[in-house]
Amino acid sequence: FTDDERVRIHTLLSRKLAKEETSSRSGPGGSSLYYLQAHKAIQLANYIFQFDGWSSTVVEHKTDYVDRSKKKNGSWDIGVHAIMRVTLRNGCFKEDIGYGSATNMQKQAGLEKAFKEAVTDGLKRCLRQFGDGLGNCLYDKTFLRNNKCGKNKTKPLDLETGGGASNIGRAMSAPQLPPPDQLMCRTPNSRQNRYRQQIHQ
Repeated sequence: FTDDERVRIHTLLSRKLAKEETSSRSGPGGSSLYYLQAHKAIQLANYIFQFDGWSSTVVEHKTDYVDRSKKKNGSWDIGVHAIMRVTLRNGCFKEDIGYGSATNMQKQAGLEKAFKEAVTDGLKRCLRQFGDGLGNCLYDKTFLRNNKCGKNKTKPLDLETGGGASNIGRAMSAPQLPPPDQLMCRTPNSRQNRYRQQIHQ
């Protein structure tokens, strides 16, 4: 793999999300909780690793409880978990657990909803382990504070055309992935700085 290919992936994974790439919902005490929607996480992963550069697997799934609802006759409360794995083309992988639940639903529909939630939750938790560019920055209090008060100046990537805010996609249309021990490798400062400048232009 060339140095430029390794730098491209490293730079995109190190890039913090733009505010437009995040979503928010109301939290406790009137606070705002920022998160990455599943479809956006998949779009970003396809952009960074290419559509054929990564895959996801359900390693394990289990129903934790299926209880009759105490609030609605004929309905069920359901909770499930799923262990997910995201594997890159070069064999590097991340695993994490996701959880899903359903309340006051018919059993079949509730199980379907809970399992989908668990798989989606686990998938996003796996992807964030690769870096800020796939959601890890959402656990950074400074980033969240800047996102809320409008100080987040990161420009969103152009995922539709593949050009991105930095035009990296056009410059390198078919990047390959580095081996696991080099994915976050050190690279010459001049080359890395060039890509960082492109991303923030």
